[in-house]
Amino acid sequence: MIDESYLLDHGELDAIRMLTNYDRGLPRWVNNIAWQSLIAAFTQEKGIVDESSARLAITETHTSE
Repeated sequence: MIDESYLLDHGELDAIRMLTNYDRGLPRWVNNIAWQSLIAAFTQEKGIVDESSARLAITETHTSE
């Protein structure tokens, strides 16, 4: 098994876990939330998508549907 902490920091892991908890297994939802997470990170001038970016994306995605 690969040690996840070697590949990603905790903020990135939290973002990935959050994405997989809210995507409902639907590829379109994964794409929408991932895209919104990238936009959120960009507007916050972050170099990575972290938990706060993913949380904002999930909030935005769920309120618009």
